[in-house]
Amino acid sequence: MGKDKKLIVFLELMEFYTRILKDTPRLIAMSIDNEDSLRAMLTIRKEPIDQEDQNLPPTPLKKIKIRMTISKRPTFDLIQELLETNTNTLEELSLSLGALGGERLSSLTFNALKIINLENTTQIALQTLVSGGTPLLQSLSLKTCSFIAINGGGAEANQLLLNSPSLTIIDMVGCDLTPYSSLHIQTPLLDVLTLDNVIWGPNFQLSIRVQRINKLVFKGNLVDNNFEIQSIGWSFLGLIEYGFPPTKVGHDLHSMMMGLRATNMMEMDASTSETMYMFLANKEPIFYWGLEEIKVHGTLENRWEIHKFFQKFIIPWGYIIDN
Repeated sequence: MGKDKKLIVFLELMEFYTRILKDTPRLIAMSIDNEDSLRAMLTIRKEPIDQEDQNLPPTPLKKIKIRMTISKRPTFDLIQELLETNTNTLEELSLSLGALGGERLSSLTFNALKIINLENTTQIALQTLVSGGTPLLQSLSLKTCSFIAINGGGAEANQLLLNSPSLTIIDMVGCDLTPYSSLHIQTPLLDVLTLDNVIWGPNFQLSIRVQRINKLVFKGNLVDNNFEIQSIGWSFLGLIEYGFPPTKVGHDLHSMMMGLRATNMMEMDASTSETMYMFLANKEPIFYWGLEEIKVHGTLENRWEIHKFFQKFIIPWGYIIDN
């Protein structure tokens, strides 16, 4: 597209968004899927809605959704600028930006941000969004994302800390956390915690310190872990063993099951139950005194042996249901 045509498109977008803002001065949500729209809207929002009333600027945004592939640094800078102008009002931020090539948002403090949805975005420094700068964060959803650690930040730069006291939902699906050495989750109450096929290195450490989790889903490979959880309403396990030494698998699995003793209802797939039978049968029992039943999904090759193992090892007075 030639420069003249690009200018015409940009001016048309400017006119379009200007009409929107004049008709709806209380516009609080913005959805953007291309650079021209981003640039036009950002330019307009710097100016008063009504030229006759210079004291009537556009209403600060509460919700921003950007779904576009970032191919150059200037476009990323526009997103940075848009966020900077709404740090005191933004409540929900959804980003799907493709491969960023290590781009990093400058550290911002979002005084009102409650929801972060990050999807199909690779090589982004996540700490600048969630570490300390989001005191009211309630929900964090990360799907098919990969991240980079912050260079020059010392040992803490390799640690991902989620500790907003208001955080109640953490949803990680298909995320690559290998740049980090550890993930620390510290918050009073989690309504939902999902760790689904998260990729971490062989020496990764997972720490969860939560008073109560209503719903816990853990799918993927085992990892060195330390759980301090006082109460779990329901949990589902779908464990994958990637060929680590048996001593490490047994250690990590035993540690995880110790940390999940506060579970009231537990479900798992057949493969997980067989893995537990294989690596924990000769270890000391871990009794789940509040656990009423274990549901196993799938076909069990060693059905009776696994049933006896569960009753001896975990749930002496409960029920094992497989289907």
